Amino acid sequence: MHAPARSYWEKNRRTLNVIARKSGFVTGAAAMTGYHSVEPHTGIAATSTSAQGLFDAVTDWIVANGREPGSLPDPEGR
Repeated sequence: MHAPARSYWEKNRRTLNVIARKSGFVTGAAAMTGYHSVEPHTGIAATSTSAQGLFDAVTDWIVANGREPGSLPDPEGR
C-alpha cells in the first residue's frame, strides 16, 4: 500500500534522482546532491563507460524497486 510522504525530503528518497554532466561538479553542487538524495554522474559522453554506468544505475533501480501498483497503465490489469 502506498503511504503519503510528509515532506519533499521524505518523498525525494522514494525515487531515483540523477543528474548527469559531461564535465564535473563544483564542490557546492556535489555537497547538495547528497542532501537532496541526487545521484551525480560525471564524464557522460556517447558510448562512454560513464554513460553505461548511468544506464546501469537507472536499470538497477528500476529492477530493485519496480513500480507502485496503479502508478502506470498495466496491459494485464495488475
